[in-house]
Amino acid sequence: MLREKFTENSIYSQFFSFEVLDYFDSICTDENYEWIVKYFDVLMKKENEMAEKFNMHHIRPCCTFKDKNHKNRKQTLSIANNFNGNILKLSIYNHILAHYYLWKIFDNWDLRNAIKNMCSSTKQINKLTEIELIEIAKFKEEYSKESMTKEQIKEYGKKWRNENKETLAEKSKERYNKNKKHKKEYDKEYYKNHKEEILQNVKNNYENNKEHILEYHKEYSKKNKKHINEYVREHNSLMCYDPIAHNKCKLKALRTRKYRHKDKYQNINPSECIIKIEQDLN
Repeated sequence: MLREKFTENSIYSQFFSFEVLDYFDSICTDENYEWIVKYFDVLMKKENEMAEKFNMHHIRPCCTFKDKNHKNRKQTLSIANNFNGNILKLSIYNHILAHYYLWKIFDNWDLRNAIKNMCSSTKQINKLTEIELIEIAKFKEEYSKESMTKEQIKEYGKKWRNENKETLAEKSKERYNKNKKHKKEYDKEYYKNHKEEILQNVKNNYENNKEHILEYHKEYSKKNKKHINEYVREHNSLMCYDPIAHNKCKLKALRTRKYRHKDKYQNINPSECIIKIEQDLN
């Protein structure tokens, strides 16, 4: 597919720095080219400069600056701010559209989570069409024009939730039951396609908050020491069927066997070998 480089386009060079255009040239493919063009069209709209309610937007997202030394947004924010010509003023409407196009361009967890939080829609983000997104963006922009402080918006939201508490609970149950199977299938596929990225995010989160997590677990174990010990005893005393030895044993015994004989019990999960006893309720 023949396409003009963004750095060689005279229209784009009037609005964007060479560094920004050069970066998008480096990541441009046949699949994301159309989404990048749509993204630039939204950024160049004149209504962004005239907007009373607006957001400051990073043209090249913060997540693209991640490396071994910069693992989260707090660490990449300063680099994204200092990147030449990277910050731009966008209206509320165009800011939502811009993040939607960024998700389509990069298709990573950070940008998917960003547009999901911005839309605050009950519908799954992967099913959200561009037409539906435009409707959400229009509603968000109209709502932002109302002269309400953040405290007034929070109070209004609390009152509305309390008044419609029962109806919201019923609707959430219905949505959960409808999307339960699809969500599990989608989560499995998403985990397979983004396994390394998800595991890396979990590791980074643990490393950055290691001290806080350890302190929390220590405090929790002290407060609930008796309850934890009782639960562990009951859990370890559950009966299991050993598929290697072909006999019944306690869960604790099966775990020790797996620890001592790692080669034999390599493919065996002790929790899956628990025998479920059906008790008569009559």
